[in-house]
Amino acid sequence: MAFLYGCSEDTMDEINHNPNNPTNVSSSLMMTNVIVGTLFNVTDGDYSFYSSVYTEQAVGCHGQMYAAEIRTTQPVSATTYNNTWNGVYGYMYDLKLVMEKCKEGGTEEGNYHTLGIAQILTAYNLATLTDMTGDVPYSEAMQPGVIYQPKLDSQEDLYKEVISLLNAGIDNLSKTEVSYPALGKQDPVYAGNSDLWKKTAYGLLARYTLRLAIANDGLYTNILEYIGNSYKKASEECKLNFDKIGGKNSHYAFLKDRNDLAASGSFHDLMIKHADPRKDMLFRSSNSDPVVFAKNGDPDELGAIQDVFGISALVTKNSPTILLSLDELYFIKAEALARKNSNNEARTELIKAVRAAYGKIAPILNDAFKLPDDDYFNNIGKDKEGAELIKEIMYQKYVAAFEFNSVEAYNDIRRYCAIEKKDIPDYIELKHPHPEKFPVRFTYGNSDVTTNPNVYKAYGSVNVYQDKIWWAQ
Repeated sequence: MAFLYGCSEDTMDEINHNPNNPTNVSSSLMMTNVIVGTLFNVTDGDYSFYSSVYTEQAVGCHGQMYAAEIRTTQPVSATTYNNTWNGVYGYMYDLKLVMEKCKEGGTEEGNYHTLGIAQILTAYNLATLTDMTGDVPYSEAMQPGVIYQPKLDSQEDLYKEVISLLNAGIDNLSKTEVSYPALGKQDPVYAGNSDLWKKTAYGLLARYTLRLAIANDGLYTNILEYIGNSYKKASEECKLNFDKIGGKNSHYAFLKDRNDLAASGSFHDLMIKHADPRKDMLFRSSNSDPVVFAKNGDPDELGAIQDVFGISALVTKNSPTILLSLDELYFIKAEALARKNSNNEARTELIKAVRAAYGKIAPILNDAFKLPDDDYFNNIGKDKEGAELIKEIMYQKYVAAFEFNSVEAYNDIRRYCAIEKKDIPDYIELKHPHPEKFPVRFTYGNSDVTTNPNVYKAYGSVNVYQDKIWWAQ
């Protein structure tokens, strides 16, 4: 007690400081967590699992996924997507801190490339959140201690922000960096390569402008320009390679922890109808028996719901998590050309897309992979034009998204229905016995439903089976 009595206030402050819990971290160290977290939890987290059920790329056979499959509780509950909701806002808050450090007047002013990457990742997180849920808090959000109950911004305004952030990111990555080193090993995707992050930004501009083209078909020209500035080969894709960074694919972790998803009967039937060679490659048995496919909307018809049905053959510990792929860009380009009535060019890009999609699964399947001959690829989309060619593009993109991008498959279904003015898509065959219960949006996160009256009001007024988000109307 005598010793403590003799301590100065500065000494006490030093004693109370925890060196393992710093309050100020360099932007480079913050970016590592944001990049890994964004791809693991946002690209391939709960949004992906539930999207795979709603798009019938998988069947929910147990637990929460079963409840989503039979459309009880999960599609309407505020707790369903709460983990991803919290994750997105957490990453956007960290990215906000990074941008504040790197902007003019910040402690890392002139760190243009880190600023540009942060802007691109903010755009991606924000776009994913609003694509799933519609209007969300943003302009007043992420201000702890200042604004406790932020308002919701319209999705139309949020999309303007997404496009603005991507363009700003490209501009900053184009500047000469002199004062700060590249992120290097702190960036597990591109090791700080600014050119590859710029290509990703252009690719994301193409993806999000495709949504806006629903109401403005003149934007297809912009989309083609963006893709021209994006990836030229698969090695440039924005992805996490777990065999290099450690850890494990989130779908693999979900399979081992929950075993809640089964091989989809309607998905397999669709590939059989199209004589798709992947029908025999994409699935494996969960035991030693032949692959059993689950019935959509009624997975427990056989009297058991786990360890009976087949599972995805693409789910392995080291399967990459891909934020944006080369084949997706080819598919977008093919669709844009087809909608501009450039059918021959569209077919050329479609064949490139399907070849790239096969290349994506080859290293995962190894010996189980068999590449079709050239005749198969050359006949894809042959003699098809207009609406029929677009359907072929959408079908091929839907299959290529399996296990890699169910969220985009979900977005494409809603986008296609908006363009074609249809209640259900006709390029695939969804066989759920209650098509009227296809969720046209996701719900808000429980963390804000219970604390923010603005979010609570929006949650209470939205019907997830009827009230479409802005761009899907």
